[in-house]
Amino acid sequence: MSISEMTAASYGTVILGYSVLGILTLLSYLKNRSGKALLALCLTSTLWAIAILSDRYYPLPNAALLLLEWARFQCWILLLCQILTPERDNQADPGDANVSRLQRVCLLWAVISLLALMGPQVAIHAWPSLELPPLLHYPAGYSKFEFVIFLLSSISVLLLTEQIIRHSNTTQLWALKLLCIAAGAAMCFDFVLFSDGLMFGQMASEFWIARGFINCMVIPLLGVAAARYRNMQLEIHVSRQVIFHSATFLAAGAYLLAMSGAGYYVLYLSGSWGNLLQITFLFAAFLLMAMLLMSHKLRALSRVWLSKHFFSYKYDYREKWQEFTAELAISEGEIPARSCAAMCKLVHASGAIVWVDAGNGHYQLLENWHAPMPLIDRESMNTDIGRIADFMTETEWVIDLDEYLSQPDQYDNLTLPGWLLDIPKAWLLVPLLYQQGALGVMFLKRSDISSGINWEDRDLLKAGGRQAAIMLAQYQSEQLLSEARQFEAYHRLSTYVMHDLKNILAQLTLVVTNSAKHKHNPEFIDDALYTIQNSVDRMTRLLQQMKSGQREMQRKQVSIRDAIVAAVESRQHIAPKPACQQLPPEDSTIETDFDQLVNIFCHLLQNAQEATPAEGSISVASDYTDGSIVITITDTGCGMTEEFIKHRLFKPFDSTKGLTGMGIGVYESRQYVQSLGGHLDVTSSPGQGSCFTISIPAGNKDTEQGQASRSIA
Repeated sequence: MSISEMTAASYGTVILGYSVLGILTLLSYLKNRSGKALLALCLTSTLWAIAILSDRYYPLPNAALLLLEWARFQCWILLLCQILTPERDNQADPGDANVSRLQRVCLLWAVISLLALMGPQVAIHAWPSLELPPLLHYPAGYSKFEFVIFLLSSISVLLLTEQIIRHSNTTQLWALKLLCIAAGAAMCFDFVLFSDGLMFGQMASEFWIARGFINCMVIPLLGVAAARYRNMQLEIHVSRQVIFHSATFLAAGAYLLAMSGAGYYVLYLSGSWGNLLQITFLFAAFLLMAMLLMSHKLRALSRVWLSKHFFSYKYDYREKWQEFTAELAISEGEIPARSCAAMCKLVHASGAIVWVDAGNGHYQLLENWHAPMPLIDRESMNTDIGRIADFMTETEWVIDLDEYLSQPDQYDNLTLPGWLLDIPKAWLLVPLLYQQGALGVMFLKRSDISSGINWEDRDLLKAGGRQAAIMLAQYQSEQLLSEARQFEAYHRLSTYVMHDLKNILAQLTLVVTNSAKHKHNPEFIDDALYTIQNSVDRMTRLLQQMKSGQREMQRKQVSIRDAIVAAVESRQHIAPKPACQQLPPEDSTIETDFDQLVNIFCHLLQNAQEATPAEGSISVASDYTDGSIVITITDTGCGMTEEFIKHRLFKPFDSTKGLTGMGIGVYESRQYVQSLGGHLDVTSSPGQGSCFTISIPAGNKDTEQGQASRSIA
């Protein structure tokens, strides 16, 4: 079979297949735009196949073949765009703007490609003597430039096909998968066909003939897809990142094509030095492209341009808010600096100054981030900012300083200070709104890529300002809390010191009180000297603790029995005198500071004495239970209510003794016992007395063995 016969068979089946599909579409699927686009594809594909078949026998003008080839690609693009475009029965929806932008891009490509294809053809017919370079014209077949146009058209169809697959749910994909397979198969073959032609300057006849059979095989797939699809619509969301990167690659590709064409002309016009000049030119072109792609300013301007012309809203708010919160959370520096950086990043500002309310409506400069310091004294500056903050509290407005200078009546005759307007590149004032007012004011400095602001920018800045205000309020609270903790630590240490001084004072007062009566008693003198020496030692330790800022303990193995005896003896001068009913064995030891342990027992005995009348009784007893030494201090005093025990007894700095009590005796006792691994419990009833129970793990096995032997005995 000859080439002419194979061509007739190949494209004849295409004519037949698309004619049948067009008739079925005309009869059944014209209810929506997708059906009309499918009908247009069938019609143009039929005419395209007729033209190719006719050209084998009766050569047609090259412009006619190019025009039909172009129309076929555009009908594929139209069909896929209609599927990507939802039909909403004229209901307005902001999301429709995305797909309308997509249609505009496709229309723009259709116009550009048509002009690029038809321009040289028109020039040849208008000026027959005009000699075009080989890039634009070959004596027979398509030129390399036309190959490039058709290559880009096939890539466009493949990109739209990929978008349909990506954004289809399971049901939609079932209806559209055959259409996607048909478009993908036809366009992949065209991509290979035109790539081969671009590389070798002409298309292989085998590829050209097979193209008809390939297109015929996709016709049944289109028919089944049309029957499945009918009235389905596909929701689409076009990602800004995809648009930006796609636009970048498209611009880079166009740039490379332009530079390749320019390099070709350099070679064509430069004679013997053509190769040298072409290499130098192309290297310079690549170097320039690398510099442009690495330019932050150019990328920012590109994003702004794409947002304005391809999206209904200026910002992708989900992405913008994620960037903003990430900048607040993980960037370097303190919260004020991070807040300034995050707000600047929102609108591409280059610097910021933030003032916050330091209390009583007095505003002070908190952070100066990449912005010059205002040339004004702080007192006047803070007063002026307070007036601006009052205005923002009432209006919640973002102040555009350019607009303020040109239209001051827009801001209710607000008067801004001259020093603020004189800051270089002064741009915006943003309210930092928190709760019912303005926590602060943020000044933003204009950058080289900053543009005018609209309602979207204002809303975004106000939302960002509220979030920044929350962070700054938290920062202020943390600063105040840190100061409060430092004062609390100092107050706690002072209270413990005062508590110990009170006990030392009580001992010395007792010596002075009894000195008149017993000063001639040698035993009293010895006791007095011992008491004074003990007081001196305790005061020396207190001074050391105050210097170091913390209480120090000398931990060693001490006898619990000796500590109880020492505490009981130290309280014998006050009635009722405590009595020891049962003491732990001498080998009952724990690792701790002996004086501190004695103090704990003294605190509890002192509290019992203060709650018990002189005719009452206080007893100290001990027992050994489950590896722990249990000490009980029981009194017959006034007792305590359950509510008092639950809410006030163990609360520090809460005393029922007025100015004479520190409110830390029982609290310190429980904290200390818990630090030894034990616990302190209390049982009490009003009018019946109280019982404090201390349980401390035994310090060695000898204690346990001794108690066991005594229990057996």
